Amino acid sequence: MNYRKINNNIVKLLSLNEVNTYIELLRATDFNTNQSCINQDELAERAGISISTVQRHLYKMDKLNLITTETTNGQSGTMMFKFNKYQIQYDISEHDEPEHWVYIDVGLLSKEPISNELKGFLVKLKICCFNYTNDCKYSVRELALEMGLGKSSVDKYLKLAESLGYIKWKREESIKLLRKDIFINGRETDYASIRGFHEIMLDELNFDEKGHFLRL
Repeated sequence: MNYRKINNNIVKLLSLNEVNTYIELLRATDFNTNQSCINQDELAERAGISISTVQRHLYKMDKLNLITTETTNGQSGTMMFKFNKYQIQYDISEHDEPEHWVYIDVGLLSKEPISNELKGFLVKLKICCFNYTNDCKYSVRELALEMGLGKSSVDKYLKLAESLGYIKWKREESIKLLRKDIFINGRETDYASIRGFHEIMLDELNFDEKGHFLRL
């Protein structure tokens, strides 16, 4: 299985290139344990960056509690060496389950013939969509604030993503991610599912900006 849970906190905490490194690290994690023993040489090759850059990215992720790093001693014949284990971290709900995440097929995204920066931008855009959907209602200005980017950068990457067929963009109205094979819908939002049964009784005022039902 190539799809992984993406910690929503990366949208503001990591740069576009750092997001790409995070994605490549996730691609090398165990689906059930969220743990990886990938060496930094291989991670650098996968991400298309230098080893020193990978080290800076991993150090930052660790400091931001997006990962934890455990250094372990190993042995091959008479040779001793050290290797790292990386554990992906998530906010934990009251039921001890990860929360605040989206699903992305990191295997497919990694193979897309686009820049690391655009991959990172598309991941951030997915996080900014309504929960469990590929639909975003943020303006360019709002996306810039959410993503920690400049307005000109957001506008540039939206135009590029649109030209390459990754999104459908109605200026100042909506953005829709088109690649459902990569950007996976987890389930319907509360808005979509509840309105299906109570369309007359409920309107948009009963839901927050993420499509969650407001229990008054």
